[in-house]
Amino acid sequence: MQESGHTVAEALELILVMEAGLDGPHHGEADGHPWYEVKNAFRGAPDMHQDRPWAVGSETWNSFLRRATAFLSTLLERHEGDRIVLAAHGETIIAAHTLLLGLSPLTRATFITEHASLTRWQRHQNRFGDRRHRDRFRLTGLLA
Repeated sequence: MQESGHTVAEALELILVMEAGLDGPHHGEADGHPWYEVKNAFRGAPDMHQDRPWAVGSETWNSFLRRATAFLSTLLERHEGDRIVLAAHGETIIAAHTLLLGLSPLTRATFITEHASLTRWQRHQNRFGDRRHRDRFRLTGLLA
């Protein structure tokens, strides 16, 4: 992900800031193994059995979502009013969708993320003071 971050920062003429909280799920003994092998051994993707580790030493899907959404919430508060660009793993993007849609991390919602895709969220405040995030558009294959 660091390479992607450097590429995006360079293309957009931004300063790259690495945030440890944007790491993906902790995979434990599954780290480094082909994903299809991990999914076969677990009998599905990590979100299929949300409270069960998908490998020895791994997080559960729900523990990852709680950790990631808490960090993303703090990041948004810290950068209130700023434009933020994330170069992150697909699981972290799913966590961002979960947070910005106001879903509980325990909600069984499934999102598909594409490698090298772009999603733009905008914080909107209406004339009544209600604030929410809106998914404005999605381009896939942008960096492929």
